[in-house]
Amino acid sequence: MDPPFVEDLLATNCPPTPAQAATIRNLLVPLRLQDEQSLPLQSVGECTGNEEHIRRLESILHPMRSIPDDVLREVFRWLIPSRKAHNGISILNPRHPLWTLGQVCRNWHEVTITESDFWTTVILSRKYGSHRLQTVLKRSRGRELRLYIYTFSHITMDLFAILLKEAPRWQHVTLKADEIYLAALTGTPFPSLRSASLTDTTARSRTRQTVPTKDLVLEAPLLKDPTLVWLHNRKEYNLGIPWAQLNTYAALDSCLHYVSGLTHAKTLVLHSSGSISPHESKEHCVLPNVKTLALRVGDVPMYREMYPEETTSMEYRIIQSTFQHFSFSNLETLIIESGLRDHFALPVFPTVTTLVLFYTNGIDEEHVPQIWTAFPALETLYVSLDVLDYEEHLSVLQMDESGLPALRALYLPAPTTYQACRPNFMDALEVFAAGRTRPLEKIGFFRYPQAYGSIRLEELVQAWQKAGRNGNGKVDFTLVELEYSNSLPP
Repeated sequence: MDPPFVEDLLATNCPPTPAQAATIRNLLVPLRLQDEQSLPLQSVGECTGNEEHIRRLESILHPMRSIPDDVLREVFRWLIPSRKAHNGISILNPRHPLWTLGQVCRNWHEVTITESDFWTTVILSRKYGSHRLQTVLKRSRGRELRLYIYTFSHITMDLFAILLKEAPRWQHVTLKADEIYLAALTGTPFPSLRSASLTDTTARSRTRQTVPTKDLVLEAPLLKDPTLVWLHNRKEYNLGIPWAQLNTYAALDSCLHYVSGLTHAKTLVLHSSGSISPHESKEHCVLPNVKTLALRVGDVPMYREMYPEETTSMEYRIIQSTFQHFSFSNLETLIIESGLRDHFALPVFPTVTTLVLFYTNGIDEEHVPQIWTAFPALETLYVSLDVLDYEEHLSVLQMDESGLPALRALYLPAPTTYQACRPNFMDALEVFAAGRTRPLEKIGFFRYPQAYGSIRLEELVQAWQKAGRNGNGKVDFTLVELEYSNSLPP
């Protein structure tokens, strides 16, 4: 018969004392001998029972029991989805690793519930019970929270109210909701809130089943990086946001009226799907602190292909309205994921050193030099031109000394497998790079992850680098991964 401490140890993950370990080893000696001697004589059931007894005793001697709690916490960090991830399994889901790991044994349970940092990211996208949500908040033990709330799954106001009571702990919130949920934010102080993404789903559907809210006052003294989506394209919609303290501002179909208040913002992203309101003020506003400006139109490239004329008109409006009413005297990076038109003249950007230029199908070849003259200090260029052919029409870029004299690096769309496999493909690019008055130092290929033909291109670039051609002053070829609508190039 086993000593009483055996059952106690089996109920936990605690390691045995040296004396207990010695006792268990002594118990295992006759059991293993008996198992070997009786194996030919006993039935399968009897052998299984004896083996199970041996396994139970051996589990007490397993090295996993000697792992300190702090090491076990680090192991759990690798097993648990990132606390900053918002697209994984919700911590409210019973299948989340925190709930399953905590059921292994008493010690593992203690580790999971005492590490408050594990419980600080909440994804509310389904009808979970209020008891589970309150349990998660209790285990977070006053730590700052990262919340992702999607009310399109008919999340009840009762669940939202539970989270709203924890407003002093909100560090980041992504809220995609009808106006009734957004209105609940007004009058609630958020002393720890640093970033917020607010989406008015009622405005997008254009079917207002709730009482329209004209005012949204966000009391967040630490807020630096907000994103406003469809909130709102009317000037009379009063947004009480501390504009002057923001570092980053991103807006989709939100009125440009508020941009003039961004006196300290360094990054500005304006995204339109066609319903953005033009800036109504006749005054010209200078934003000297903006270093990065991104202009985008449309949600997906498919929309551009289905409605090319409508998309071009939208693109023209957002670019025209932005540059007519705002100046960026110290801009360093300009991202235009919108179509330029031949008759639209860009202002001169004497300080821009990085330009990302996509969807330029509205530009004729003869108008390309007019674009380059707007960027006299440009050093890095990401460009996608429909008229571009890698071997026959590279001259359309016309990046000579009179166009882009300071250019050092050029990034082009990743070629197709057919283009990359053609003889002397890299040689043609190198000849082009060396043919400038001031030769390029780097040519890169930007691509989306797992794009067609990417593996072949990667092999080609690696083979080119190993050939040692760069040691003789040749151009450096590289690959760049870009995600769709990423804010910044690498």
